Amino acid sequence: MVYVLGSFFVLALVYLFVFGLPQSVTQAPTVGGVVVCDTEPYIDNATFNSYSKGTGVAVTYSYVTEGNEASARTLTPGSGGTAFNVGDKLTILSSASGYIDQVDKFTITKCGANSFTNYIYGADGGTVDILDQNFNAVSDDAGATGTVNITGSANPVNFVIRLDGVVKESTGQLYITVEGNDTEVDDMSISLKSGTGEVIDGDAPILDIFTAEGTAPTIKKAFIVKEILDGGQVDYNIKVTPESGMTLGGGATTGFIYVNVYAGQWFIDTDGSLQFGWEDSDGTLKYETKFTDHDALIKA
Repeated sequence: MVYVLGSFFVLALVYLFVFGLPQSVTQAPTVGGVVVCDTEPYIDNATFNSYSKGTGVAVTYSYVTEGNEASARTLTPGSGGTAFNVGDKLTILSSASGYIDQVDKFTITKCGANSFTNYIYGADGGTVDILDQNFNAVSDDAGATGTVNITGSANPVNFVIRLDGVVKESTGQLYITVEGNDTEVDDMSISLKSGTGEVIDGDAPILDIFTAEGTAPTIKKAFIVKEILDGGQVDYNIKVTPESGMTLGGGATTGFIYVNVYAGQWFIDTDGSLQFGWEDSDGTLKYETKFTDHDALIKA
C-alpha cells in the first residue's frame, strides 16, 4: 500500500513538472456582452491591384457597421486609428482614383490587429464603336456629313454597340444611354450579340447623368450591362422599332443616334449609406469613367 501511494506521488510530481498546474481557459473579460480588450481591436490593412497582386494601392477607407444606423465614417487603419469591438460586422468601402471603388464585408474577430486584405480593379474606361448588321464600322457622326451610315427602313432596324475593355483592368458595370428621334422611333431594345456579356437591366431608369444631344423631341433609353475584364470585347444588338407609318432615317438627319457609356462603382450616398451606381440621390456624378461617346446616323 505504501509502495502504491509512493508511486502515485512520484507520478504526480513528474506530471506537474512537465505540464505545470492546471489552468482555466483564458478569455477576455466581457462587460454587457462586449469583449473588453487590453489592446482595442483595429484593422491592419493591405489593398492590392487585382491584376498585379504584389502592387499595393493607396486607398481611402470608409465603413458602416451592421446594426448601426450611423452614416459611413472614415476608417483609419493601424493601432492608433479607428477602434472597434470584437464581433463588429463591417462593410468597408475602398476608394481610389483610377480604380473601381468597391465594398467588402469584414468581421472583427479578436483584440488587437485584425488583418484585412482586398484587391481592386484599375479602370481607365474603354472604347465604344457602332457597327451595322454586317459589322461595318459606321461614321462617328449623327449629322449629314457621315460617309457610312446605318440603313434606314420602315421596319425595325438593328445595329451593334461594340464595347472593348482595357487589358488588366475592369470597365466596371456599365450604364449605356441611347438617344434617337422620338418622331420616328417608337422603342429601342438591347440584347447580347456576342462575347461574354450580360444584359442586367434592359429598361433602366433615365438618370440625371443623361444630357440630350439630339434635336427635340428625343427618345432616351438606358441599359445596364455586365463589366468587361482584361481587355475583353462584347457586342450588344440594339433594335430600333419605328413609329407606325414612319421610316427610320426618312429625313436628311432625322435618324440621329447618340450613344454614351459610363462605369459604375460604390460610393457614399447623401444619407451616408453605401450604394452602387453612377450618381447619388441628389444627381451628383459618382461614376468612375465615361467612355468617349459615339454617334451614328440611320439614313434611308
